[in-house]
Amino acid sequence: MSERRGHGIQSLGAEHAILGQLVQRVTEIVEQPPTDVDLLVLLSTLEDLAAHCGKHMALEEQDGYLSNVVQRMPNSSHTVEAVLAEHDTLRNELADVIKALRAGSDAIDEIVARVRHWTVAMENHETRENQLVQEAFDSDLGGGD
Repeated sequence: MSERRGHGIQSLGAEHAILGQLVQRVTEIVEQPPTDVDLLVLLSTLEDLAAHCGKHMALEEQDGYLSNVVQRMPNSSHTVEAVLAEHDTLRNELADVIKALRAGSDAIDEIVARVRHWTVAMENHETRENQLVQEAFDSDLGGGD
């Protein structure tokens, strides 16, 4: 089990890196004025992001990544549940933006604004998640001597 968890943590670390790179790439694309955004590049990058985001979140959900936080800090269970609940919201919002792009929506300003909002929400989500994990493991290090 320890070997499986170690592999899961390595996979999750790799997914964090890929996810961060893709979110950064999308952010760079939508920093341009909406009229200058290459919609095919944006769509392709968002599709890659959605695939990695789904894999990343599935790893977190299946391998008990955040359940370790609750074991170490039982009072964090509500916060962990809220962070996990954000997964569905983030996946659904990204899927909706991709669907709008595929449909050829003329509301480019709105799509770019939605993508900008999503990238900020995703970055905030990752920050909260990382803070929870860091706090849980830091609390172990502070144990009695």
